[in-house]
Amino acid sequence: MDGKIITVVLMLTIAGAIIVSGLVTEPHGPQTNKTDLNQSPTSVEGGLKKFSTPEEIASFLKEKEKTGGQRGYRITIDMAAAPMLEKAGAQSASESVDGAADFSTTNIQVAGVDEADIVKNDGRYIYQLAGNTVSIVDAYPAESAKLLSQIEIEGDAQEIFINRERLIVLGNRYDETLEKRLPSPAASELVEPYPGRMNREYASLFIYNIEDREAPALLRSVALDGYYFDSRMIGDYVYIIANEYPRYYDDVIVVPEVSDSEGINLKPDVYYFDEPDYSYSFTTIASVNTQSTEDPVEAKVYLLGSAQNMFVSQKNVYITYQRMMPEPVLYERAFDTVLQPLVPIYVSAEINRIKDSDLAEAEKQRKIERVVGKYFDALTDSDRQRLEELAGRRFEKLEREQSKKTEKTVVHKIAIADGSVEYKAGGSVPGRVLNQFSMDEYNGYFRIATTTGQVSRGGGLSANNIYILDGELEIQGALEDLAPGERIYSARFMGERAYLVTFKKVDPLFVIGLADPKNP
Repeated sequence: MDGKIITVVLMLTIAGAIIVSGLVTEPHGPQTNKTDLNQSPTSVEGGLKKFSTPEEIASFLKEKEKTGGQRGYRITIDMAAAPMLEKAGAQSASESVDGAADFSTTNIQVAGVDEADIVKNDGRYIYQLAGNTVSIVDAYPAESAKLLSQIEIEGDAQEIFINRERLIVLGNRYDETLEKRLPSPAASELVEPYPGRMNREYASLFIYNIEDREAPALLRSVALDGYYFDSRMIGDYVYIIANEYPRYYDDVIVVPEVSDSEGINLKPDVYYFDEPDYSYSFTTIASVNTQSTEDPVEAKVYLLGSAQNMFVSQKNVYITYQRMMPEPVLYERAFDTVLQPLVPIYVSAEINRIKDSDLAEAEKQRKIERVVGKYFDALTDSDRQRLEELAGRRFEKLEREQSKKTEKTVVHKIAIADGSVEYKAGGSVPGRVLNQFSMDEYNGYFRIATTTGQVSRGGGLSANNIYILDGELEIQGALEDLAPGERIYSARFMGERAYLVTFKKVDPLFVIGLADPKNP
C-alpha cells in the first residue's frame, strides 16, 4: 500500500474515531463521584457576554469558522417541560367556565406549566386547530353541541393555548424578501455576495378575545424573527421560543427582532458565550402577557451552538447543547499522542519544524502527511502491521486518559418570572442528553442523565451517568459508568428518584435514589 495512503488512513481513522467516540473511558461497574468535582470546574468558560454591534456578531462567526467551528447552519431543539414532581401526567390549568364539573384537559408534565396543543377545552367549549382554522364548539351538554365560530389564521398555525377568555395561536408566517446572501460568514473575505430571493420566516403569536365565542376578536399579534419551535404558558404569560440561522443583507448580518401589533419593534440585546462550536443559531426567548396589551413584550436573544435541548420549570429555562472539542484540536492531540511517538526521531523533528512554521493549518497537515508517508514507504508489510497495532493500543490508552473531557453537554440557566427573562448561570457535564425527559429540576438542583461514548456491535466504550448541579450549575453529585456498553433509552425523574432504562441486548431498569444530592 502507498505510504501516503497509509498515513492518511491512520491519521483520519484516529481523529475520526476520537470525534465519534468522544474519548470515553474504558467501562467498568458503576462508580460514585468519579468525576473530580474540585479540580474540574464545570462553569462555562468566559461566561455570558453581549455583542455591541452587528459587525461584532459577524466577526465572531468568521473567527469561529477559522478555528474549526461554524461548519454549517443547522439546529435541532427539543423543548421540555419541568419534572413530574407531584403526579405523573399532570393536566393543563385551563379554568372551567359554566360547563361540566369534571372534564379532561391535555396532558402536561408539571402542574402550572401549560403546553400548547391542537385541541383544548375548558369544560364547556372545545377549541380545535385543523390546518389554519380554529373552530370553537359549544360541547356541553353533548346532545346540544354546536359549532359557534371559526377563525382563519394567517400563515402556518401550529398550536393553541386557552387562558380564561383568551385564545392564543402560535405558528409561523412567511415573507418573501430579496436578500444578498453569503455561503458562510468567512466567505465574505473570499467571494462576492450573491442576490437571492428567500422566505423570511417569523414565529407568530396571535391573541384573541373570546368572551363572545361566536365573534372572536383579534387583540394582539407578536412576531419573532426565525421559526417557531415551542412555547410554554405559566400564569398569564406565554414564553415563546424562536430560532434563526445567521443571515446577511448587504454584507451586514441581520440581527433578530421582535415586532408587536401595539406599534413596538424590539431589537433585543444579543448574548453569546465565547466558545467554539460547529454551527450557530440565534435563539430568541420572548414573553407575552395574554391578558394585557399594555404590558410590553420582553425578549432576549442568545447565539448558541447546535443540537440543543430545552427544559422548562416554573421558574427557569435550561438551554442545553452538545459541545465537542474542535476538530483541529482533536486531530493534533491524536497525532501527537498516538502517531508521532511511533516514528524515528529525525521524522518527529521534521514534523515539529512544520508544526512550528507560519503555514496555514491545511498546508501543515499536507506537509506532515508527505513526511510520514515517505517514512512509511520504506517499511515492510510486517513493520506496517506492527505500527498499526501499536497505534491501536496507544489510542485505547488515550481514550482512558481523556475520559469525559471531550464530549460535553453545556447547560445555560435562564430565570423566568412574571414575564421577565434573565440569564443566571452556565455549566457543563460529560456526555450527551437523550431528550427532555433526561433533565429535571428539584429542590433547587438541576439533575441530568447523559451517555458518553458510542454503542457498537463490536462493543463500544459507552457508559451512562447522572449529574446533580446546584443553582450555579456546579456539579455537586455524580453517579457514573452505569451499564457500560449500553446507552440510555428512557429516563424519568420523580421526586427523590430517577428511573433509567438502558439497552444493548437486554433492558435493565435502574432505580436511583437522589435524596442526598451530593451522594446519589
